[in-house]
Amino acid sequence: MSISIGNRTVLECYSQLIIPKGETLTISAEWSSIATRVTILVQFVDNPAEGQVVKTEPDGDGRIRMTFVNWNSGLSMAVPVPTRVGTLPRDLGQLEFLAVGYQVGDLHVLSLQMLRNPVAA
Repeated sequence: MSISIGNRTVLECYSQLIIPKGETLTISAEWSSIATRVTILVQFVDNPAEGQVVKTEPDGDGRIRMTFVNWNSGLSMAVPVPTRVGTLPRDLGQLEFLAVGYQVGDLHVLSLQMLRNPVAA
């Protein structure tokens, strides 16, 4: 099966992940369609000095850290446009993501979609 949105290929959809406050979500993914492995570390941080944002950065050993800052509302929040996480190996393009989430008490609920954008290489 292959799913695409525009020119982007959907690599994986992680739906309704529930993460207790203060915990780190670790996703170890292997996408056979592009022969690529990646580890994604997801954290939620409250910081009144910042706005609502998602920060992405390499975390060594091929890992990517995604920090969701001030994603602490009971109303849905989103990354509404595909956002670059990094470059895929072998000139396969860019790794991008979309996200939707909210918080219920001390639980974060997150849906995360990882995309390959071949044009952005």
